[in-house]
Amino acid sequence: AYSALDIAVGVLSEFKMFEGKLYSPAQGWGNPLAYAGISPTEEGVTWSVRLIDESAKVPISKVKEKDLVALFALMQAEEDSLVDDDDGQPFYDSMMDWVDADDEEREEGAEDDYYEDLEYPYFTPGKKINSFEEFRMIKGFAHDPEDPDRSGIFFDAQGIETVNMKNFRESFSFFNQGSVNVNNASPFLMRFLCGDDDRLYEEFMDGPTTGNGEGFYTNPNDPAMMPLRANSSLAMSTSVTMFRVEVTVNRGMANF
Repeated sequence: AYSALDIAVGVLSEFKMFEGKLYSPAQGWGNPLAYAGISPTEEGVTWSVRLIDESAKVPISKVKEKDLVALFALMQAEEDSLVDDDDGQPFYDSMMDWVDADDEEREEGAEDDYYEDLEYPYFTPGKKINSFEEFRMIKGFAHDPEDPDRSGIFFDAQGIETVNMKNFRESFSFFNQGSVNVNNASPFLMRFLCGDDDRLYEEFMDGPTTGNGEGFYTNPNDPAMMPLRANSSLAMSTSVTMFRVEVTVNRGMANF
């Protein structure tokens, strides 16, 4: 596994050395093991490397309240139904009560008094969320049989992740604290950054205004990015600044 990691880092370093910056897997570094042409020597062993561009996600700690409220309201709304931004406020308030150090409950949030009354009681940690699984514990994000219409946007009644959780996981990061690399941002995130403006989304997805011969942006000041910046307060870039690498090695039924 660590040999595969070394190969992945070596491939990325090679591309960065020759091209100056890493923009998108379309440059050729998306499958580093295939590029290097190296495979395990031990029979029956397989390996894989997945490169996750954490810089293509929004830093959770830097999203403004109005944006998260609007996002949660969109997730709460049924398909083809009108979105009421007020529907997102309880989720935001519960999330903020979970991370703040005080015990003052926000208007539509939940503090220790709420969680202590549950069948299996626990307390709010009073610190930043550092795992997507933590949302299972926060009021409203997991299914609540006593309030099914105002809960379950991330986990359903069976505890299975909803499409909202999948989109949130692919679009927001606990690790990235810098700008967002628009080249590798998820379609869901790009629509979020475009403010659900279909025209803006389609124009941006058409590719760079200044032709670079590639299907990705290399110039952070490309004219196509100007309306995107005007539509969002988040810092945006066109290059990778942070990777999370997932390495999997299998031998029979065993894996690492």
